[in-house]
Amino acid sequence: MNMKQAYKNIFIAGLFLASFAIGAFCASSPGPQDVFLQANQAYEKGDYDTAINLYLGLAGKGFEGVSLYYNIGNAYYRRGERGPAILWYERALRLDPRDSDIQFNLRLASNHLKDERESILNRMTLFLSAGELGVLFSLVWWAFFILLGCLVLGWLKGELWPGLSLWSLGTAGVCLGIWLGANLFLINQPIGIVIKAPGEVRNGPGQEYAVGFTVPEGTKVVVLNRRPDWVEVGVPQQGLKGWLPSDEIEQI
Repeated sequence: MNMKQAYKNIFIAGLFLASFAIGAFCASSPGPQDVFLQANQAYEKGDYDTAINLYLGLAGKGFEGVSLYYNIGNAYYRRGERGPAILWYERALRLDPRDSDIQFNLRLASNHLKDERESILNRMTLFLSAGELGVLFSLVWWAFFILLGCLVLGWLKGELWPGLSLWSLGTAGVCLGIWLGANLFLINQPIGIVIKAPGEVRNGPGQEYAVGFTVPEGTKVVVLNRRPDWVEVGVPQQGLKGWLPSDEIEQI
């Protein structure tokens, strides 16, 4: 056997071993669906610590979804941590704002927050998700321009109904555009949840500053500013603002 053939055989053997190693690794490494099922099983057994670690591992790798966020909220609630539970219920609600189970559990976890009620206008604005509004907005304007093109080309007969339809589609498109803009404005606001007690809001970014007021775990606040280890927050319901340690708040 010449040297060229020997090198060729070694190369082929190396490729085979590498393929085998990759296949064995993939076979031994559970996929995201397997991890999700493992987390669900841990939750059913009451092992909420394991369930939360597995769920958060998926979320940390970029996986998202209503079921994942909802289950994280449930696990935190079962563990008695209302703040993180509310945070993840809010995240799930952003993806599916009309889910009755999420709404019910969020109300249950937030029943100690007597003064925190979403306004009717905000609830109406968030009734549809941004994705749903985007699809409707696109469909209406596609229909508008198709109808306009048919009118320009003379493919439609009649004087009243084409013009009325065109006017209706244009009006609906403008309204949907305003609705979508308001929806995006609300969901992109820097809103955070106080995820742990004591929720002592200080007059400045440091322990040396006096406590101005306290907020319960799970309170929704507006993030105004950030410093190393500290976050400036506002509480619109009370017209107050101050500073919280950054590990006591997480942005939705």
